[in-house]
Formats: sequence, structure tokens, C-alpha cells
Amino acid sequence: MRGLQKFKKLSWETLRWAYHKFPLPLAKKQRLRTTFVMAARQAMGSVKVCWSWLRLKTRKSAMPMPSNGQRFPLRREKKYGSTFERYYDTTLHRHPDYTDRKSSREAINTSIKLIAFYLPQFHPIPENNEWWGEGFTEWTNVSKSVPQFDGHHQPHLPGELGFYDLRLPEVQKQQAELARLYGVYGFCFYHYWFGGRKLLERPMEQLLAHPEIDINFCLCWANENWTRRWDGLEEHILLGQNHSDEDDAAFIADIAKAFRDPRYIRVEGKPLLMLYRPKLLPNPLRTSNIWRDWCRNNGIGEIFLVTVQSFDVVDPKEIGFDAATEFPPLNFPIRAITDTIKSINPDFTGTIYDYRVMAAKSESYDSSPYELYRAVMPSWDNSARRPGNGHIHFYSEPKAYEQWLHNACTDSVVNLPESRRFVFVNAWNEWAEGAHLEPDRHYGYAYLDATAKVLTRHPKAETSGKFAAEKIAIVLHLYYTDLWSEIRESLANLPEGFRLFITLDQHVDEMVVREIRASYPYARIYKKENRGRDILPFIDLVLDIKKFACEYVCKIHSKKSLHLMDGNKWRRDIYDKLLGSPSTILDILKKFESNPAVGIIGPEAHLLDVEYFWGTNKQTVLALASEFDLGTIGSGYKFVAGSMFWARTSAIEALAEMGLQSKFEEEKGQIDGTLAHAIERLIPLVASSRKFITVDTSTEVEACAPPNAAGGKKYAYAKGMPD
Repeated sequence: MRGLQKFKKLSWETLRWAYHKFPLPLAKKQRLRTTFVMAARQAMGSVKVCWSWLRLKTRKSAMPMPSNGQRFPLRREKKYGSTFERYYDTTLHRHPDYTDRKSSREAINTSIKLIAFYLPQFHPIPENNEWWGEGFTEWTNVSKSVPQFDGHHQPHLPGELGFYDLRLPEVQKQQAELARLYGVYGFCFYHYWFGGRKLLERPMEQLLAHPEIDINFCLCWANENWTRRWDGLEEHILLGQNHSDEDDAAFIADIAKAFRDPRYIRVEGKPLLMLYRPKLLPNPLRTSNIWRDWCRNNGIGEIFLVTVQSFDVVDPKEIGFDAATEFPPLNFPIRAITDTIKSINPDFTGTIYDYRVMAAKSESYDSSPYELYRAVMPSWDNSARRPGNGHIHFYSEPKAYEQWLHNACTDSVVNLPESRRFVFVNAWNEWAEGAHLEPDRHYGYAYLDATAKVLTRHPKAETSGKFAAEKIAIVLHLYYTDLWSEIRESLANLPEGFRLFITLDQHVDEMVVREIRASYPYARIYKKENRGRDILPFIDLVLDIKKFACEYVCKIHSKKSLHLMDGNKWRRDIYDKLLGSPSTILDILKKFESNPAVGIIGPEAHLLDVEYFWGTNKQTVLALASEFDLGTIGSGYKFVAGSMFWARTSAIEALAEMGLQSKFEEEKGQIDGTLAHAIERLIPLVASSRKFITVDTSTEVEACAPPNAAGGKKYAYAKGMPD
């Protein structure tokens, strides 16, 4: 045993001599020293050796030396901090993805409204002084956190903004400038209200008092009890909620002044209010009605209510709300990997999760029966609040966050109109939970830089003349998938940002979907039973088109008409007249603008007089017209042959209200006499019942003249055409 001690001592003296003689800059030697000690601490055994080695920076260090026999202090104690203060010197241990601030950046053109949750607990208040100690702020926990295992990024230390105090309006101004620089649309402030008593309200009040702070904002009522625990559970309540009708009315009256601020975030003109825990309300539906009534009666008007899927997941429609938002990491798939990580704290009782599992959910989102906003988090680690017992999402790095955010934004573009294209981030400044976009000393501006990169990939829709592309919908029934490349050439003439809805046969090969996504990642793709030809899929999508606030729709399909010798020529002629060039499309849109009575525009020479082209469909058409009170079909009534046309959404939305979906026949290769053929002839009458007229692309619509009837009796592509 004595020989082993002599060997360790000799080894130590040799290493110390080599350290001082080694020809490297001091900073590099310190880095090597720390890395070596932490890797070899078990083999070196003696705590004296480890501690002496770490004291090499100054030989007269005041660092206390452990007594003989004491093991290396790996527990979270006071003596634990000094060692790791040097070990995690962030100036020496920047992550490879560390990014500096951009000195300037062009304004980011994005259709995404990225809202970051904002914690106001960065200034002292009397309640926190009493409950947690004098001068307590979020920084109190953040600054004393330590790593629990190798590679554990703790503590999270702030970068440019420092350990700021939110009592200073200059800090909020800096935050706002930083957020705008990297494309963040606004902040969602947590609002703490307890039966008329407010906590941490100063930053919000300060923002309202300083209109020069240029940032959009909204409020989220954190309506849970204030407890001694940090998870919102009921034990050790410090300040409780007392919900009532009177409290609901008082709450909405108190925040109404924020609604009136021009910077307040609105959804189609309605102030956005969020609720953190809807199930904690005795009757959330009643609460929402009280809030709405108060706002209507006090000059606010309609409001837009969003529930946060934190601990509660409810259908917002059932409680009188308009939408919901995700809130990671809560209610997300997780996988614990604690057993695979070697802890350096033997008393660690927390749980380590794989961040990548949660982010992977975004590769294939589940559809939602209600309006749901996607949310992401840069990272999550509440070790600062729960020392040695935190929930840590490991492997969270800027690149993984970037991919998650990109997927969330793509899903939002696909499923939400631009006016409601919100994506939330948890959070802007949750430092004690390791969830912050604000720069730190480890990654710098890497997370903000990743945010800006993603947002630029999702620009606002282009404008064609006076027409915004997001107001344009293309509905394509792609039964013959081999025609995709031909149709794609026509779609290329549209302004970027139009809405593309594609219906496919339910048995289509997934390769087709991937090929479409390669060109149009935002396309909404539906797999449908082969029934009702192109008509039933179109009817099914009318309400979706309306949901996205698309004003104009172009209906096309992969028409082959195999019973005709010139079916391909027919299809190409129609495509050319509806989507043949950017100027063709603009001319059609101008027809809608110049005459509000125009409801449907068909391709020139494809508007036919129904008197000569009833086929075997007359009885069905007349019966439907009578059943749905669409009016009479008089002399000169024309329909669009081939059922490809442009239309105002308002002119054809009644198709979805007729409830015909279950009446379409099974597909048997019919060339006439089906419900689809009847509705093809009925569509202009549906528009007429809404006071719209049907014209073709050659019509001068200013005079409201009917289309030239020269092509009405004869049709070059009709089989059995009359003489």
C-alpha cells in the first residue's frame, strides 16, 4: 500500500513538472489539465491529487483542500461549485456550433408568425423575497447550476444581454431589437393573476408605458396556483387561485388596456389571449363566454382564444375557444435514456430524455380535428430549479432544433392560412429550464441564427398584380399520375405561394407523393376512394378551400378521356387556356376583379349549351335543381365541358352544403349518366343561385355580356356531336 502511495506521489510530481515546462500557451494548458483530470479522476484515486492538479492555475489558491480519505466532491454542495466553475469556463468550452451575432441583416420575409413565450421573473418582487430569499430572481437558480454528467451543458450563462434586470426598459428594448433582427414575430408574456392580485406584472406594465419598444406581444394567463414546487402541482401552495364569474370579469377588464395597444397581437383583427391550464377553471366554457361578452360590450370587439396544451389537452371548440397550441416538452413522445448516461453525481435522481425523439414527431405530424398551432423548444433542462433531480432533454443542439422548427413551419404553411400561421417557441428566456432563444456563452447566437434560417425558407406568398398568391387555390384530381410532370409545367406559371390541393387514388404508390412533395412541399395531399371522378373529391375540398380564405380556385384534373381519340389534345387545350402563362392567369384574375358578378370562368370554346349536350343526365340535373331550389334552366344555359374552370369560392361553396357525397356511384368506367356528369352540368346553376354568372376566358366581362354562343352548339371534342 505504501509503495502505491509513493508511486502516486512520484507521478504527481512528474506531471506537475511537465505541466510547467510544456511549451503551450497557458489557456491551452489549462484546457488540457482540466480535460485530463476529469477523464482520469477515478484512476488517480486520491482526492488530494485531483484537487492539487486543479489548483495549478495559482499556487497560492485559496481553494480548500479536502481532508485525507475524502472522495472527489461530486455532490451539489458549496465545495462543488468552485471546481466546475473552472471546468466549465465557457470561454474555453464553446460548442462547435457557436455563432456570433450578425451585425446587420435584411428584414426577414416570412409568412410564419413566430411567437416566443416570455418569462417576466427577472426582477425581484416582495413575494419572492419572502418565499425564496431576499433578491431572488430567475438568475438565482441559473447561476448556481452545475453539470450532472459528462457533456451536460450547465450552467446556462447569458451572453450579450447578461444577467439582466427587467426593471430596466433598456433591457426590453434590447430584447425587442434582437427578436426582430432574427425574425421573431412577438412575445407571449406569462400573466400572473390571483383573484385581483398580480405578480411579476412590471415588465408588461413597462412595455405598455414605452411605445418605442418595437415588439408585438400577447398575454397567456398562467392560471395555476403559485406553489413551492416548480411544476404547478398543488403541494405547498404559496398563492392560490379562486376562480369565479366575478374574477373572470375582473381579469378581462384588467388586461383590456393591453388589448388596446397597437402592438398587441391580433388574429384577423381579434386580440389573441391564451390560457395555460383550461381544466383548472370550474367551467371554461362559461369563462370564455364571460370574456367575449365583456369585450363586445366594452369596445374591444371579438377576441381570439387559444388554449395551451400544457398539462391539459382539450378540444378548444368544446370550451368556447378558437384554437390550441402545442407546448413541448409536455404531451410529446419521450424516451428516457438515463441508464445509458454515466452520471458524475452519484446522488443524481433526475431523468434524462433524448431530445431527438421529441423532435422526430415533427417528421410526420398527426392531423388535428381543430386548429392547432405547432410549437418547438430549443432545449429543455430544469436542473437549475431541481438540483440533482431535473428533467433533462439531452442531444438538443441548434441543428436538431432547426430541423424541428422547419418541419413545424412547413406543417403550418400546409394547414393554416397566412393570417393564422402561428408557430410557438418555448421559450425566449426560460433560463432555469434551459429553454431560451436568447444567446448564451456556450452556443452564442446559434439558436437565433437557426431560427432566422428557417423563417427565410417560408416566405410570404408572391403577389400577381393586385392578387396575393395565398388567395389562390388550385384543386387537382390526379388520378393518372403519369401526367404529373405535364401538370407541374402548368402550375409553374402561378405566383409562388398559391395553395395546392391534390387528391389521389387511395392505393397510389407513396413514391408519387414524394415526387409531388419534392416540387411542392406545402401541397395538401389527400388519398380518396376512386368514386365520383374529379367531382366528388372537389366537393369534399370546398370547405377546406374556404377555411384557408382562398378567394379564387382553379379546378383541374388529369383528364385522359380514353373513349376519345383526341383526349390528350382536349386536356392540353384546357390547361393552356386556364394556366398557360402568368399573363393568362393574371387576365383571368382581372376578370374577377373588374366584375364582382363573375363567379365562374371556363376555358374559351369549352362552354356548351346544355340543350345540345344533356346526354342521359337531364332528369337528374332537373331533379337536383328542384330539390335544392337552385332555379330553372332556361334557354341558352351553358356549362363547362370537362369540369375544369376558375371560380370564386363563394360562387361554388354551396356544393359542399348539398350533402351529395354518399350518392355517388361506384366507379365502373361509365362515360355518361352518373351523378358526376349531372353535377358537371349543374355547377353554373349553383353559382347562379348565389347571383353569379358564368363566362369564358374570351368574355369582356365589364359589359356583363354572356359568352359568345358560337361554340355553344358544336363542340370539337364531343363524341356524337350534333350536326
